[in-house]
Amino acid sequence: MTLHVSSDTAQKSAWENNAELLDVLRDDSRDVVAFIEHCCADDLHCLTSIHGVVGEVEIFDAILRHPACDRATALQIFENCNPYYYEQELAKGRALDAYDDEEDQVFIAIIDMAHAQLAKRMAWRGKFDCPALRKWARFPHSAPVNFENWLLPAAVLTPTEGALPNAFIEYRYSSIRLTYQAWMMRQ
Repeated sequence: MTLHVSSDTAQKSAWENNAELLDVLRDDSRDVVAFIEHCCADDLHCLTSIHGVVGEVEIFDAILRHPACDRATALQIFENCNPYYYEQELAKGRALDAYDDEEDQVFIAIIDMAHAQLAKRMAWRGKFDCPALRKWARFPHSAPVNFENWLLPAAVLTPTEGALPNAFIEYRYSSIRLTYQAWMMRQ
């Protein structure tokens, strides 16, 4: 008896085994930064997961400074660093500079970079007014007087001004790889 494997199943299996381009946790961060330089806005929006490893500071700096980085991507990165947690810690009187854990320092550094880009780009001003962004600017490393919930509404995190992203890459766990459709186009 011979088992028949469909060509689609075989192609998807080949894609699973061969589509990885880079791994954020294993590969040199300079290689990931070089890759990011050639990404489009939709690809950048896929790269918002943060693990808290030191190399990610350079990676997220490259994403946030990329000319194609849109406001939603920067806001998603800001949100993924869990600024609400640090706001609660500030409310308890713990300064952000007091964190010894390397992962916390990575998150705080990325929050700072995301905030700087959100505040710096003139085209993004006025489109979304968030108390968290105002407070971070006024009290970056000390407790604000009035605490606000830093959770951002889902509507502001949608990529590319509400359009569905048409990315050629996907970011699963720590692996950056081609989407199945992009991989098929290259076959």
